[in-house]
Amino acid sequence: MTRNILFVFVLLAASPALALNPGPYAKGKTRLSLGLGSNSDGDIAAGAGFGYFIYDGLMAELDANYWFGSDPTQWSISPGARYVAWFIPVVKPYAGVHYRRIFVGDDNVDIVGGRLGAYTVLGNAVIGGGVRYDKVLDCEGDSCADWFPELSIGIVF
Repeated sequence: MTRNILFVFVLLAASPALALNPGPYAKGKTRLSLGLGSNSDGDIAAGAGFGYFIYDGLMAELDANYWFGSDPTQWSISPGARYVAWFIPVVKPYAGVHYRRIFVGDDNVDIVGGRLGAYTVLGNAVIGGGVRYDKVLDCEGDSCADWFPELSIGIVF
């Protein structure tokens, strides 16, 4: 009986150390991102983004992009939300939704979509990969939706 009481006492005393830690996905953490790329037409795209974890694992995000060299001028803004299953060991799946508004000259394109993938934390690095689905609204035909690969590498401070 005494041994059982001692075991329960040790377990309770150690429980804060055993608690799961959301790490870089904890409430109040932020994400800042910068990106640079190009398309098959040779246009250069630059982007920036901000995310804030409003709850452990749940991030509200806002991203913006600008295409240099495109004619007409193009830029976009994209709010979204993403959930990271931070409590799963090693590989942490994520799922998200987004809306994107692309401003092309005097026209606008509205896109809705989602993403699925996974992250892993290696020391101070976060590495992720997955897929993104985009569906162009007010579009008819076969080229109104598409899948894109995603790859990300981040540093945690």
